[in-house]
Amino acid sequence: MANDHHSVDIFSVIRRLYEYNALKFGQFKLKSGIESPVYIDLRTIISQPDLMIDLCHQYVPLMKQCRFDLICGVPYTALTMATYLSTKFRHPMVMRRKETKQHGTKQILEGVYQRGNRVLIIEDLISSGSSILETALTLRQAGLIVTDAIVFIDREQGGIRNLQHSDIDIKVHSCIHFSEMITYLKDEGHITGEKSSEVLEWIQSNYCAIPATLHNQLALTTCSSSWKSYEDRARLCQNPLGKRLFELMAMKRSNLCVSADLTDCQSILKLAELAGPHIVMLKTHVDIIDDFSMDFARRLRDLAKNHNFILFEDRKFADIGSTVQKQYAGGLFRLSEWTDLINAHLLPGPGLIEALRQEFMARSFKDSQQRGCLLISHLSSQGNLVPVDYAQEAYKMAIKNPDFIVGFISQTKVCTDPAFIHMTPGVRIGNEKNDKLGQQYTTPEDAVQNKGADLIIVGRGIISKLDSSCEEFETNIILYKQRGYNAYINLCQ
Repeated sequence: MANDHHSVDIFSVIRRLYEYNALKFGQFKLKSGIESPVYIDLRTIISQPDLMIDLCHQYVPLMKQCRFDLICGVPYTALTMATYLSTKFRHPMVMRRKETKQHGTKQILEGVYQRGNRVLIIEDLISSGSSILETALTLRQAGLIVTDAIVFIDREQGGIRNLQHSDIDIKVHSCIHFSEMITYLKDEGHITGEKSSEVLEWIQSNYCAIPATLHNQLALTTCSSSWKSYEDRARLCQNPLGKRLFELMAMKRSNLCVSADLTDCQSILKLAELAGPHIVMLKTHVDIIDDFSMDFARRLRDLAKNHNFILFEDRKFADIGSTVQKQYAGGLFRLSEWTDLINAHLLPGPGLIEALRQEFMARSFKDSQQRGCLLISHLSSQGNLVPVDYAQEAYKMAIKNPDFIVGFISQTKVCTDPAFIHMTPGVRIGNEKNDKLGQQYTTPEDAVQNKGADLIIVGRGIISKLDSSCEEFETNIILYKQRGYNAYINLCQ
């Protein structure tokens, strides 16, 4: 590292931060929703070049204590600091985006690097350590090594301890502790003793934990979960329907759901009769059936009981809560009377999930039928507009409703919690990769071993054989059943 002859007392920097209103005292609502008596906004230093330079030089002594090949600023505030340190001291830098680009190189990590390079993370302040951990996960996924991070202010709310005890084990160095900063401002007469006590007491009583969703991402990245048998997973389920589904998969030695994408009742009933012994679930799209009736629904329900499989209506609810309740319980299809499982989008917000939950509870109290809901975390169609962080929002919703949410419609593993099931559509054996209308196909093995599926959903690969001989139909469906189930069992061994 080049010699640093720039020497400015850190308390001079703190004083100027206070004068430029980067340190604010009052009542501020934080991202977590908590009311805080202090707010630190270091973004303002970009308008004060001299202050920014003096602040950045506070990192230099700590950088000399660390081994690294590259530096990376946590987006967005610390990017300014990392850029200055990179150019001033000739340290190569990489940049992590907050979201993956949807054009060009479509990268989340920019810059030139090699696997095995050591990266020093630069951050402005630390509360829980979440932003540092998010950046470290991205760097590690690119094959880079992260052991150290430097922050300007440690808010002393547990962040340093959180990262020391995480599976990543990052040592965080801080230029100044929050309590030192507050004591200096009090001693210099910038804030009163009463305000100092109030702020320090608030900090001490507000520990910041790393969110469950980030712990989940860490577990997914580090593969810290082992594959469990369907029997073991059944015992972990809080949702009775999820428990039954895992038990069915173990008992029938099948993780196969057939998608009955047919337009007449008789064909669907024929499919249910022929496929019933081999499947654990039959999926319908009732709004494409030309001759739907409640008599058909009752006959389909009888077949589900006789062959012991679950009925899943792929309704994809996506409206306001009061409308969704009516769509589920009423209308022409009266889904609540005959389906076991439905699914929903997250886009309308938590009101949709709460509305379905209320209707589920009311119906289950009346008839004791086991019911559940799947959250749509991914779509299998090419060019879909589902955001990158949508899956983690689905996980966040699921852990709030474990007795109601069975799992996810997914294209990659959403969580490592074995109580939630992952179901992957678009499974087909053969050379076809898509249907020219956006649907993308995957094999049973790829769905289970690479996409994290516990259950595979097959449509045209099975229903295309419905008018073939019974022997040909059975041979085909058994092939899907065996390949899907064996792919999962092989992971458990």
